[in-house]
Amino acid sequence: MVFLTSATGALVNMTLNYSIVVEGLVGVCLDCGVERKRCFVVNFYSNCDLSKNKILWEKLVVLRNSLGGGAWCFISDFNLVLDAEERRDECYA
Repeated sequence: MVFLTSATGALVNMTLNYSIVVEGLVGVCLDCGVERKRCFVVNFYSNCDLSKNKILWEKLVVLRNSLGGGAWCFISDFNLVLDAEERRDECYA
């Protein structure tokens, strides 16, 4: 069990249930607070190859559906490119 102090000074406890390791992502499943709310925190690498990103998003959907309810937090840089002028990397060429 881990105890953290929030910005307001409140003590928050979390229990790590298990970790998640899938190609392209890592995450943890936590039970948080007095009410033991289930929370998933997932960090993933968003590839600049759009076809690989699609596969990764499909994995995330399957993962979320298989693990059930709870709050989900996805962390990434997402490698989003909105306009062709933003494409400086050769993988976007």
